[in-house]
Amino acid sequence: GREVNAVNSEHEKNILQDIWRQNQLFRSTSKENHIFNRFGTGSKQTLENPTIRSDLLNFHQQYYSANLMKAVLYGKESLETLEEWARDFFGLIKNTSKEIPKVTEIPFDSSNLGSFWRVLPIQDKDTLDFTWVMEDFEPHYKNNPAKFLSHLIGHEGKNSLLSYLMDEGLATGLSSGYSPERELFSVFCVTVELTKKGLANYDKVCSIVFGYINMLKKKGPKEWIFEELKKVLKFQFDYKDKEKPMGYVYSLASKMHFYPIQDILRANFLNESFKPELISKAINSLG
Repeated sequence: GREVNAVNSEHEKNILQDIWRQNQLFRSTSKENHIFNRFGTGSKQTLENPTIRSDLLNFHQQYYSANLMKAVLYGKESLETLEEWARDFFGLIKNTSKEIPKVTEIPFDSSNLGSFWRVLPIQDKDTLDFTWVMEDFEPHYKNNPAKFLSHLIGHEGKNSLLSYLMDEGLATGLSSGYSPERELFSVFCVTVELTKKGLANYDKVCSIVFGYINMLKKKGPKEWIFEELKKVLKFQFDYKDKEKPMGYVYSLASKMHFYPIQDILRANFLNESFKPELISKAINSLG
């Protein structure tokens, strides 16, 4: 029907985007029967199943419960009006006290880590992507060491990793970041945008990136860098631009599943106290 065609249209769009293709490749390298290994979007082929309606109704019955849901309303109206809308739109959803199944097994170990993949991109853009699986640092979100790592590795100033790669004519850009997965582990990524010389000498780029990481291990965490990052994050929060409403409410609703309500808006910008042992643990997990 119309809904299946809409889902399939979204799928067709996604398979032409490099970020979706790379994400699926990463998922496909995880343990075969793990929930993380599953394909992320549906298509006409996957939805043309004779039991699809009963499967959907069973899923609805099992998980459609108010206690598993979070909602965010964004508008210029008064709080009283927004609260009234919330009751009108969502008040009839029953709370049947359902539980979300807990996943306890990490889908990566020595058997499926340490791989090197060559991927033909859709866009005319050459990148070298590094992906590490590290422990879930979200319980330490107020002092997340992955922020410290991302700040240093993704730095673009003098004596940074990027400045050296650019001086060598190997790269035109670099970014780094992390994302938590199912309260099980974190994924830390570094993406280097390569020049043609960098593509031809990707092994040298690898050596430089790991050389920089080894230098961080030897030097150890520096408190002045932590304090610098703390000021940067506060500045970013205090002077934050408005976001597109649709993406913003989705992001906030997602955060409500993991953070106390008072930290929903600022969780990604917190950097409260210097904990060198936590930072060292994160650095040392970058093999």
